Amino acid sequence: MSIRKLAGTVPADEALPGRLTGRELLTFKGLLNGLTPQATAARVGRVLTVTGLVEVAERPIHSYSPGMRTRTGVAVALMSEPAPLATALLPKVA
Repeated sequence: MSIRKLAGTVPADEALPGRLTGRELLTFKGLLNGLTPQATAARVGRVLTVTGLVEVAERPIHSYSPGMRTRTGVAVALMSEPAPLATALLPKVA
């Protein structure tokens, strides 16, 4: 098993594709990880619930607040059901 499947990585805010919805991004990640469409849909639902993004899941990511984009990054990492999840979330200086 590859290290990427064992450890979750949180993408930087700038790495999130703004035109996709949160649900589309997580679905893509699940399918990319080799999950079946049914398993992907179930995991997306769980991850959206855990990260508190259910209500915005159908909106394009570019419309999310900075906090929602951070949670979207965490959601992407959780799609691989990592054993460890390491983040280095640094505050942005405006």
